[in-house]
Amino acid sequence: MPKGNILIVEDEAVVAADLAGKLERAGYRVVGIAADGEDALETAAAQLPDLVLMDIRLAGQMDGIETAERIREARSIPVIYLTAHSDASTLQRASMTEPFGYILKPFDERDITTQIEIVLYKHEAEKSLRESEERYRTLVETATDGIITLDAAGVILSCNAATERMFGYRREDLLGRKVTMLIPAWFERREPEPDRIDSRRAPRDGLRRDVTGQRRQGAEFPLEVAVSRSSIAGEACYMGILRDVSERKRAEAELRWRADLLEQTHEAVIVWRMGGGILYWNRGATELYGWTVAEATGRSVHRLLESALPCPPADFDRRLLEAGHWYGEVRQRTKDGRTVVVETRMVPIPDGPEDVLVLEANRDVTDRHTIHEKVCRLAEELEQRVAERTRELVTSQDLLRALASELTVTEQRERRRVATELHDYLAQLLVCAHLKVSQARPKQGNSETEGWLDQAAEVLQQALSYTRSLVAQLTPMVLHEFGLPSAIRWLAEQMHKHQLTVDVEIQAADPLPLAEDEAILLFQSVRELLINVSKHARVDRATVRLTVAEGILRIEVRDEGKGLDSAGQEPSKDDSTELEQSARFGLFSIQERMKALGGWFTIASTPETGTVAAITLPLRERTEPHDRDAWIEHPDSGPETILRRSPETDRAAADPLQTRSPVRPPIRVLLVDDHALMRQGLKGLLEDGTDMTVVGEAADGEEALAIAETLRPEVVIMDINMPKMDGVEATRRLKKRLPSTVVIGLSMHTSAHHRDALKDAGAFAYLTKGSVSDQLKQTILAASLGQRPTPGTESPMPADEVSPSQPASQTFPHAE
Repeated sequence: MPKGNILIVEDEAVVAADLAGKLERAGYRVVGIAADGEDALETAAAQLPDLVLMDIRLAGQMDGIETAERIREARSIPVIYLTAHSDASTLQRASMTEPFGYILKPFDERDITTQIEIVLYKHEAEKSLRESEERYRTLVETATDGIITLDAAGVILSCNAATERMFGYRREDLLGRKVTMLIPAWFERREPEPDRIDSRRAPRDGLRRDVTGQRRQGAEFPLEVAVSRSSIAGEACYMGILRDVSERKRAEAELRWRADLLEQTHEAVIVWRMGGGILYWNRGATELYGWTVAEATGRSVHRLLESALPCPPADFDRRLLEAGHWYGEVRQRTKDGRTVVVETRMVPIPDGPEDVLVLEANRDVTDRHTIHEKVCRLAEELEQRVAERTRELVTSQDLLRALASELTVTEQRERRRVATELHDYLAQLLVCAHLKVSQARPKQGNSETEGWLDQAAEVLQQALSYTRSLVAQLTPMVLHEFGLPSAIRWLAEQMHKHQLTVDVEIQAADPLPLAEDEAILLFQSVRELLINVSKHARVDRATVRLTVAEGILRIEVRDEGKGLDSAGQEPSKDDSTELEQSARFGLFSIQERMKALGGWFTIASTPETGTVAAITLPLRERTEPHDRDAWIEHPDSGPETILRRSPETDRAAADPLQTRSPVRPPIRVLLVDDHALMRQGLKGLLEDGTDMTVVGEAADGEEALAIAETLRPEVVIMDINMPKMDGVEATRRLKKRLPSTVVIGLSMHTSAHHRDALKDAGAFAYLTKGSVSDQLKQTILAASLGQRPTPGTESPMPADEVSPSQPASQTFPHAE
């Protein structure tokens, strides 16, 4: 391996070749021989030699000195001049290029190799020195602390960029100035500064102290100064490292302030090392636990306080590290043996690579805990009492709900009883009296007596109409006789009196499997909802929809009126009128009724868009048929069959198909009514002549069927309301057995439901008992004139129908 790479710059080829041979023999490698300056620059740039042997006098535009200057500027390659001239001017000019040596011609091989070795060593040493100086300069300039050098007199010799930033001066403003412009108290003594500073007042070597610095604007700030002594060219000098500790001082002040706060607080603040002892114990801890700082320091906090941790101490410390904090209540013991409950907060704080400190703050909550336990016990007792009172209230509420429902049902039953009394006794007496008066009137020849009879008949008719109206007001007889769907249709007709048109939609089989009390409560609820609509909704139309699906009965009452304000909420002051309060009470009453029946009631309403009220009731299977005829019978209407036979009746019974004389025989009539007085009145009315005869009487539907099978009457006068079997069912069965027999229905009611029921059963006509004196005989004659059946044939029925404006008498068209 060659000792170095050398470039020879010599314009004499023989000299250059001789020099190259000597160098190679000495162990060096010649990387090139250049004859002029341009060639030397190119070869130096290409080969990067370790040393250049440069002849001072070269051919061409550049001599060796200029060429060496350019090589030094471009590559910093050491140069040794080769020259035969040693005049002062040449040497002076050559020295300005900072050459590393001179070799005079002629060359001695030993001198050349010695000189080259010295130059290469010197160049390497200077290179290392320059690199070291560069590193030092970079370190000083990039340091965050200020670094200055001073002479013994305190004059600033150098400073770095951090010093400029720290004090606000430029570097050129500081160099050569006294350090006291930056640090007035740099020296230990504050005596007047003489012209020279002796060693007693110079900064001590290795000094470290806190001083006050002064910025260019005059502001003072805390400094930490470290001073070391050195020498430059035999002269003593000092190097100072300046650190701005303003932030540290503020942090220390804040820490001292917080430490004072920790001492003043009443909470116990403890700092302990995990796995070690207590490091900090404030005044609050002494007051709470009784141990002084000296007694507590160094001891294990868990063992000292006998803390009842939720788990063993080792597991607790591990969980605390994993969670990063812990908060809870712990029972601990004081120095005097008392047990206290503290609310503690613990936070782990790393302290080096291995250690962990724990900051623990404890607050005595013993009193609060005791009060809390008492409150919990009282709350538990209160909850028990509330639960007992609630059970009592629920029981009372259930009893009240059941009582309210029972009261409603009882009220309806009593209404029905009174209505039955009026219908079955008083109304029958009025009808009989009216019949008697009507029968007596044609037999009087005295006009004055006839006038009195007319007045008596009119009074009786008014009394009968009032009785009928009173019966309808007391109870809807259609509900008991035909069921809830028919009763709702009847109710829809009655709502016309309240200027409300009700559309009824029934999507259920009739009859519904409802008990009597259920039907009554449902009907009452629908009626109250419709009355609320008429009073509060400000509309003239509503809809009632009854559906049954999957054993659930649902009745909706819908309107498109003004709606309810905040339906279901407490009424506001503006809404608290008497009518609205009564409406809300009615809704509440409906809700309670449904709860008592096992159903529920909901209402959805939006102001100005309408209201939908829904009643829902699960239907139960009925093991007994619905009793539609559970009427309270008047003593006069006994269960016995009343069959009065005249000689004509006996003959008719013996031979109902016997040959008749050419004279038209009387129409044979069977009277069916559960009131004996009514039957007597009807018999007297019909037999007041020769065109009709009563062949038998029956008190209920079952007896009517039996007698009709025996006597085969032409006309049956059938009351609707009777025990055992009502008139509608008896008519249906009778028309199946004796299709040619004419049935004329009688009732105290003017309801279309009774009329429609009889029509469906096959009756010829429907009469109210108040109109029998005027229309019964005419209706019987209308049924028989021109239509008297021959044996084994069925009499056709007339097609004319009485106008609904005259509901007292109605004939039905024949249904093929």
